[in-house]
Amino acid sequence: MDRAGLMNKMSDAFDDYWSSSFPGCPPISYLFKWRMPDRWLRVHSLPNSKRYPESDKERGEVLRRQKLLLADVVGIAEECFFVGAAFGDLPTVAYCGAVPDLGEILTNPARRISHREVEKDDDEPVGIWDVEVGKGRLDIDRLKLILLKIADDQLSHFFVVNPKLNRIFAPYDGGVDLILEDSEQRDALRTVYSDWCSARSDRL
Repeated sequence: MDRAGLMNKMSDAFDDYWSSSFPGCPPISYLFKWRMPDRWLRVHSLPNSKRYPESDKERGEVLRRQKLLLADVVGIAEECFFVGAAFGDLPTVAYCGAVPDLGEILTNPARRISHREVEKDDDEPVGIWDVEVGKGRLDIDRLKLILLKIADDQLSHFFVVNPKLNRIFAPYDGGVDLILEDSEQRDALRTVYSDWCSARSDRL
């Protein structure tokens, strides 16, 4: 099978996996907290729920927390899907200025999703979300630039999935949204990382 055939096969494998494991939720990370609330946990990346790092020390804390979460939730060297989305363009094009080698991680266009499917309550949805996907073993050091660009709000809608565990690690500018196998696993992890979780009633 040639490279194009292998890429299409991988894309089909992701689509099949996603639709069966996370039904009713497009692979766009900001939707996870609304579409999968029973499996969702938010963890903040800085003390006192500070949103953006302003020093090398704070960027180091962002990486420290997120590396621990990646190891604990996804698993070091596990075979994972890497997923990115952007509205109106391929993420490897939209964010190539922030992360030039994003195309080496997101190797294959996976899906085009209409805005109507994403924002079901929008009266006048227009446009398309483009989703790209890659697959490989988790190398945390390789993701460092991506994690820092997300923390600085220069990259968004990127996440990592462990398909064996059905767990998702979805960083955003302020922390990480995690999707666990079930509410029991979610509650157990909330106890472990209680000092990093929001004290708000809505857990945001």
